Amino acid sequence: MTSAVPPPGTPPLPPAIGPPPEPSVAPPRAPTDAPSAAGRPPPPPPRG
Repeated sequence: MTSAVPPPGTPPLPPAIGPPPEPSVAPPRAPTDAPSAAGRPPPPPPRG
């Protein structure tokens, strides 16, 4: 059985790790950035 090329019409399967990396990284980043952005004002723009 050739696992390198899936049959036509079959969506690409994620890595064997299970869930894709995107959802795994997005949730932790959102809550981390939210408090930081809300608690601290945005950094001043660099002076050129």
